[in-house]
Amino acid sequence: MAATPFIYYVPGRHETHEEHAGVVLSRVGLRYYGRDITDEFLRQTFSRQIEVITSDIRNYMNENSLIIGRSFGGYLILHAVCGIGAYPGRILLINPMLGRYINKKQMCGIIPPRADLLFSLARSGEFPEIRSLTIAAGERDMQCPPDAAGKFVEVLDSDNTRLIVMPGQGHNPNEAELMNIILEHITLY
Repeated sequence: MAATPFIYYVPGRHETHEEHAGVVLSRVGLRYYGRDITDEFLRQTFSRQIEVITSDIRNYMNENSLIIGRSFGGYLILHAVCGIGAYPGRILLINPMLGRYINKKQMCGIIPPRADLLFSLARSGEFPEIRSLTIAAGERDMQCPPDAAGKFVEVLDSDNTRLIVMPGQGHNPNEAELMNIILEHITLY
């Protein structure tokens, strides 16, 4: 591995950058910048949220950077990259929201703002180029199930995109699984 990349982390709704992947990044001694997705941030319009994330990404955007997004943070990152038009670095999304998801069997679902945009851009071939995009989905995740993540990866149809299914994990993977995914992703490149 050459130099350790600069890391930017965006967690899920109502989470700080010190939770979930932030714990792992700190434990292994990796420097990173994080954006809290707490009430203050969430009170802004979705458009303004995207503007903030876009600004963060532009400030740190280069081919050596690594963006990590979890859940709603992953959704924000993808929307920001769509506004930028391309991303020269690497992106790791952990159980990201990818848009509208309805599970009739479990009687649950998610319909976030601009719910159909990401799939629509991917289907039309207008989704921006990302040097490397990895989506890690928990096998038992009801919010970002592996089948939805797999469909997104399939629709993107890019050699630069891959799916990792985390066996036995739900929407909040355990720390050991997060550590494996993050360290594997960093050492792959």
